[in-house]
Parts: sequence; C-alpha cells; structure tokens
Amino acid sequence: MVPMEFKRFTRLFLQGSHERAKDMPEFIRQAARLLDPAQKSAVQAYIAELLGSSLDERALNDIWVSCSPNYWIDEGTMRDFLGEVQKVLDE
Repeated sequence: MVPMEFKRFTRLFLQGSHERAKDMPEFIRQAARLLDPAQKSAVQAYIAELLGSSLDERALNDIWVSCSPNYWIDEGTMRDFLGEVQKVLDE
C-alpha cells in the first residue's frame, strides 16, 4: 500500500514547473520544502523501500501514476528519478 505522504508528495510536482528550476535537484527541493519532518521521513522510507525492491521500471511508474501525480516521469527513468529524490531528501 502506498503511504498517503508519498501520494501527497507526488502531487507537489507540477507539470511545466521543471523548466523554472535551474536543474532537477532544485526542482525536487522546491517540492520537498513543502514537507514537514514527519512527511519527509515517511517519503524517504518509502522511496528507500521502492529502490531496494526488485520492482522494474514499469511497476515503479505504475505506483507513481496510481498516486494521481501532477508531473509525469519519462518512461524508463523512474528509478533514476526516485534515486535523485532520495539524494535530495537526504541532504
């Protein structure tokens, strides 16, 4: 089951807003700033679980899409994107 904190997190990214950030880490930081410490911890734990699993790109993408996100990740890049999110959240 996908944690509510992760579902909310996926909705903090807005399609088209990536172009206003200087790079992907900054884009992720903009969304992460809206998380309180408990939400951030829950999102970090879930991403670590996902990245530590044997789920393929399609399954990871299906999880993202099931959260009704406002931002679509290019096919085949979800694991890389989640890895980048994990790095930013660990800062």
